[in-house]
Amino acid sequence: MQPLLVLKAVLAAVLALLGVGGGLLPIYLSTNGVRREITVLTNAFAGGVLLAAALVHMLPDASESLVELGFWIQRSFVPSAEEPFPIAPVVAGIAYFLLSLLEVTLEDRLHREQVDHHLLEANDKHRPLTGHEPRRNQSRDVMMCRSETNTAASVAVIVASPQCVSARALVLALAVHSLIEGIGIGAQPSLANTLAVFVAVGAHKGLAGFALGSKLNRSCGPTEVKRSVIVFGACTPVGMVIGALLENNIAGTQVGFLLALTAGTFLKIAIPELILPAFEAAQHRKTVVLLCLLGFVAMAFLAIWA
Repeated sequence: MQPLLVLKAVLAAVLALLGVGGGLLPIYLSTNGVRREITVLTNAFAGGVLLAAALVHMLPDASESLVELGFWIQRSFVPSAEEPFPIAPVVAGIAYFLLSLLEVTLEDRLHREQVDHHLLEANDKHRPLTGHEPRRNQSRDVMMCRSETNTAASVAVIVASPQCVSARALVLALAVHSLIEGIGIGAQPSLANTLAVFVAVGAHKGLAGFALGSKLNRSCGPTEVKRSVIVFGACTPVGMVIGALLENNIAGTQVGFLLALTAGTFLKIAIPELILPAFEAAQHRKTVVLLCLLGFVAMAFLAIWA
């Protein structure tokens, strides 16, 4: 048992390095004079990776975990049903649209705040100046106070922008997914099973980290990117500790719901926020298509060893 624990500790460190390294690579590309076109193409590749992760890896696993509940729901309405109700795609779709609703709500709120801010500035410009010098000084002090307030408001807008909220949702989704993967590795009772699951997880850990870093780098500041990538990298080792403690006493239904929610989040990030913007911004759209396809196929074929 002791050699197995040592092996799991080493594998946990390797997975953490793969996740963090892949997540920080987009920052390196964007801060070292890499052309914007290259960044757009890497986003297209990352979008293909996330799309395959949702459709090929997570939804099938979620459907398998929720099959008994699906039969119970289906047979509650059709007693002779031979196919289960497709809970996983439904949950994924709900997650997709709830995240979209959150972004739209934030965009509307930020738009109203920006309109109010511009109206306030316009009123200040057209307001006549009266009084003596002390009054002008007071006015200048008021304007300085307003400037500081507006700066703080701008920072708040940046922090709470819809794109950054979406990126944080991706961090949460990938963190949950990594935690589940870690639990799966930590719960393995034998050396052979542990290595097999490690190969499957490690093969796409760097790709998932790269997709996360690409999205964060487009939406958030460098400090938040680094912090989120480190959190993502740490989730798998934490999951391995939990898995080693719980062994095989993990309920499949809860895991299925988590995977389905994660798949919906991945679809939301992959299509409208990575792939479609890459199409709009790229000069060579065929290259974008090919890179999306390459990322999708690379991630999809890893299901052979999953």
